[in-house]
Amino acid sequence: MSVTIQGNTSTVISNNSAPEGTSEIAKITRQIQVLTEKLGKISSEEG
Repeated sequence: MSVTIQGNTSTVISNNSAPEGTSEIAKITRQIQVLTEKLGKISSEEG
């Protein structure tokens, strides 16, 4: 589920041609990716 969210976010950014706010979106995307990785590690540790 988290991987799907990450993929959808990347698609939205690549389709967004507006230069304004792109860096902010990129920061949010990185945060989402980091959180997704953390969630994946937690769920895999719990089994």
